[in-house]
Amino acid sequence: MCYGCHATAAVSGYHLQLDKMIPGISCEGCHGAGADHSDAMEKGKSADLHIFNPGSLAPGDLNDFCGSCHRTALAEKMQHVRGVQNVRFQGYRLSRSRCYASADRRISCIGCHNPHKPLDRQAGTYDTKCLACHMAQPQSATARPQPPSALPCPVARRDCVTCHMPKIEIPEAHAAFSDHWIRIVKPGAPYPE
Repeated sequence: MCYGCHATAAVSGYHLQLDKMIPGISCEGCHGAGADHSDAMEKGKSADLHIFNPGSLAPGDLNDFCGSCHRTALAEKMQHVRGVQNVRFQGYRLSRSRCYASADRRISCIGCHNPHKPLDRQAGTYDTKCLACHMAQPQSATARPQPPSALPCPVARRDCVTCHMPKIEIPEAHAAFSDHWIRIVKPGAPYPE
């Protein structure tokens, strides 16, 4: 149901409740009901914030949480979405990445995106996130070496997402989505399933 992800408080369980719907995604869309939180803040009771913080979840659980709207592997299987249409399933595609580890915060949804700010569409914005793992091996004997799976890119050190997370157009939607399956994309290669 569209309202479950594109509105706040419109769905409870499997029931549509348009009388309670808030158009768009508000704070309560991710953090839960906020009346008790507002009351606690007004009274200066910061010991118990009465609010859910998705950022406190383990990275794999966070992928599932964000994937409740941005789609996980389970949604891909249940909805039988195959081919280029599943590029919209960011949680599913991210989990297919070789570098994805459900315990690594660097490769979680909020490792790259701040959900409290508009999506940054400039490719270079994400370079520091990529290079945090994919820098050249340190030369100093006292420097901490990086994990062996995080090799530096031999081609470039900027606009990483343009090569490793290409935009894929869904023809029927007339829209392009960044493919969150982080990989080496060969020119002309078919869309990977």
